[in-house]
Amino acid sequence: MEPNGPKLSVWTEGLDDEWKASPGLSGQVDRGTMEPSEIPNAIERIWAFNGEQVECSLSLQQKSTQLKLTLEFGKILASDPQDMNYQGVEIIPTELISYLEGHFEIRQDVEDTGRNPVRLVEWCVLGTFLLILGFSILYMNRFLNTDSGFLPLPEAVEFDGDAGQNYLQKYSGIYTTGIKEGGMLIELKQDGSFGYYDLSKAGPTLFRTVGVNTGNYQPVLIRGKVALLTDNRFVFTPTAKEELEFLQRKFNKLGKNRDDVPYLKFPE
Repeated sequence: MEPNGPKLSVWTEGLDDEWKASPGLSGQVDRGTMEPSEIPNAIERIWAFNGEQVECSLSLQQKSTQLKLTLEFGKILASDPQDMNYQGVEIIPTELISYLEGHFEIRQDVEDTGRNPVRLVEWCVLGTFLLILGFSILYMNRFLNTDSGFLPLPEAVEFDGDAGQNYLQKYSGIYTTGIKEGGMLIELKQDGSFGYYDLSKAGPTLFRTVGVNTGNYQPVLIRGKVALLTDNRFVFTPTAKEELEFLQRKFNKLGKNRDDVPYLKFPE
């Protein structure tokens, strides 16, 4: 089986040799090395032994790159010991593997650049792909914003009175398919405006949002269900608590506003 990422050295704090909580235990316990795909299994083991209310941490290292995962009351909080501005960022469990691969592999790419001739070819291929993708996005954006756009306007019923404002407040927030290179993000504001972005890696723990489309939206009823209809015919459909669906993709809610996602850089 192909490995999912680099081998990571792993230590735990607050747990004994049998992975059981030991608040009075000082120092770290060496857990050997694991692949990024094994870290979620280790966390599930900790929760299974101790319950999700346990408080402990895992320290990960690969060469000069470090990361600390703190488990607190069922949440996974990531902190970079080398960046004091990146502390206590909550990571969605389903996105943990891709997050770890990005955190460690991207840095390794930076360390190896210039020493591996194959790396230059890889960057050239990636640059060509991003160029084609950019032209495709521009073309689709122009097409969607014309009266002849290929997305038909659904039959929608607008809300009366305060109901529409209540739904604006309820569903406003920042949603994403995943914090990773090539991820997509939707920002819904309480004033009825929205932004649709692509995610691009800007640093070891920072992502840049690249604008694809902006405009206004309003809550409506489509076939008896609440939906968020934009003025350029996008339909964002709430499918579960803190989840939207758009273009058959799931977008999970990261926070209520930009202050909740300091690791994302938005356009000025």
